[in-house]
Amino acid sequence: MITVNGGTSWSTWYNQPTAQFYHVTTDNRFPYWVYGAQQESGVHRHDEPQRLWRNHFSRVAFRRRLRVRIYRSRSAGLQYLYGARLTRTNQALGEIADVAPEPVRRGEYRYDRTLPVVFSPVDSKALYFAANVLFKSTDAGNSWKVISPDLARPSYETPPNLGVFAAHDPEKGKHRGVIYAVAPSFKDANTIWAGTDDGLIYITHDGGKAWANVTHLN
Repeated sequence: MITVNGGTSWSTWYNQPTAQFYHVTTDNRFPYWVYGAQQESGVHRHDEPQRLWRNHFSRVAFRRRLRVRIYRSRSAGLQYLYGARLTRTNQALGEIADVAPEPVRRGEYRYDRTLPVVFSPVDSKALYFAANVLFKSTDAGNSWKVISPDLARPSYETPPNLGVFAAHDPEKGKHRGVIYAVAPSFKDANTIWAGTDDGLIYITHDGGKAWANVTHLN
């Protein structure tokens, strides 16, 4: 916000370009609604794609920069919005539930600010969420199971040209390495690709029982 009178009054924050959309998606209704995960401002939806005005957006989640996914239950006629790290919003009721695999962080897994939330295009009930391991849920996020080992590099050595900064890292690199991209196959429900933010690419053909490092294959 801006003041031009020494703090007596302040402008609205709506006229300040302080945020950006990290991820944008649409649902399958007609006309479709647009959803965006905005830096510093949570997740918003827009229900008039032909007009992009601020007052047509409404907030539907409260974590910044995270990815957004839509699930529509045909049998129940409900639509759920998944985002944040990790919440599920019942759009009909406006009800938000925390469905994270680890609701209370125990330090067992590593997370980044913007992690994959992906539904399988083959099995609509299969929902994937990633930390340094890949989680899978088949009951709308009520329960999860881990279907991969830690796919990041086993160790992370500080590059020589950055060595002077190593002493300022209180976690000594232990916070590094997460799954940053997940791509379920469009043909086979058991085939999943995963890429990490430290440069590794893996694939499984059996739903996560075995993973092959294909980073250096031609």
